[in-house]
Amino acid sequence: MADLGRHYRVSRTIGAAMIASLLVYAVVVEMVRARFAPFEGFARFPQWEVLRYVFVGLAVADAVLVRILKARLLAARPAGVAPGAALQMASIVTFALCEAVGVFGFVLFLVTGSAVDFYFFLVLSLLLFGIHFPRWDQWQEWARRFAR
Repeated sequence: MADLGRHYRVSRTIGAAMIASLLVYAVVVEMVRARFAPFEGFARFPQWEVLRYVFVGLAVADAVLVRILKARLLAARPAGVAPGAALQMASIVTFALCEAVGVFGFVLFLVTGSAVDFYFFLVLSLLLFGIHFPRWDQWQEWARRFAR
């Protein structure tokens, strides 16, 4: 259990750092809006509006993929890999997918200048982090399953 606890703490630290990076994006968005007011984005072509719909579709797919991939990673633990290491790997992959949604919003802001779009994707990303952030009781349950 000590090994599990160490992997759990590392996973939570990595997750917190990735959430903090989303907040850094928000600071950058506000700095760009203040410095270049009114900021209209770097792309002045109407076809860039399609990007919004593509990113919404990707965000929905990402939310579904997080759940599927996490379950598969936890079900297919290679022999000889400690439960804590397997859980940590699954958590980091999950965090990357959760953060990707926020990155979609940041890119969309830079392209179109829409802070509303950025904050929409930021909230979705934070919601995914809230749903998939490691919880000690879940980790203990998964470790018991791995032991069987």
